Amino acid sequence: MLTSSYNQDAKSRMEQELTRERPTAAEKQREIVKLKKVNQDLTAATKKLEMKVKTLEKRAGVTPVARPNVTSIYREREADVQRQLEYRDHEILKLKDRLKDLCHRLKEAGYERGNGHPSEHCREQREVEAMLKLATRERMQLERQLAIATEKREGRLLGSEAGREIAWIRSGKGDCLDQKREGRLLGSEAGREIAWIRSGKAEVPVS
Repeated sequence: MLTSSYNQDAKSRMEQELTRERPTAAEKQREIVKLKKVNQDLTAATKKLEMKVKTLEKRAGVTPVARPNVTSIYREREADVQRQLEYRDHEILKLKDRLKDLCHRLKEAGYERGNGHPSEHCREQREVEAMLKLATRERMQLERQLAIATEKREGRLLGSEAGREIAWIRSGKGDCLDQKREGRLLGSEAGREIAWIRSGKAEVPVS
């Protein structure tokens, strides 16, 4: 019974298929043209998307947050050396005070005993003097390191428009940049350098 019903349905579908109108050659051609048009539109849309992706990738490549910037590395180095210099200055000041105190004690001890400076105080004085010389020498080395770090940071911008703008600001004459020029530098490494100088964090040399 089920087989007979299935066969009947299959026969009915076949008859419908045979009686259905076949598309003409013109209709087939129109369908082909339509499909080609859809394909062309899809290809054009794909190319536009690819171009947009490339543009976004380029923009991401020059965004300041996308990669570490060399100037900020030099600036961090400068700040680190500056901290070391401050520590050395504090150390030198303490050693000078200690040496002054020793000299005072030696003078008093020598005067009271009437037989020259006690050897213990002399030895301590020599030690403090040696430590003071070492601390002073280290401070000079740190000053050289700071000068090199500053030179490297500013040297990267030397000769460029941004470098000239920074020099102009540092001279005290360029309090305000022209809006067009500032706009060109905005977002760039040089622009951030100018903003850093203006913020007062950068040390502006006094002529």
